[in-house]
Amino acid sequence: MQEEKILSELYRGNLIPVEKSVVSGSDYKDTNAGLAELEEEIEAMLGEQEKESPCWPHE
Repeated sequence: MQEEKILSELYRGNLIPVEKSVVSGSDYKDTNAGLAELEEEIEAMLGEQEKESPCWPHE
């Protein structure tokens, strides 16, 4: 019964499993911050047309 309630709440959007906090100074948090910085650097290198076009499929 409890499992059905959890699944129902998850389905309705009342539970968001990603809302866990990340430990400050953890490898995960540091890696994620590094990835975010790299993403910003790559976006700065792209032109407007490249930013708007989807990555896949390549034609």
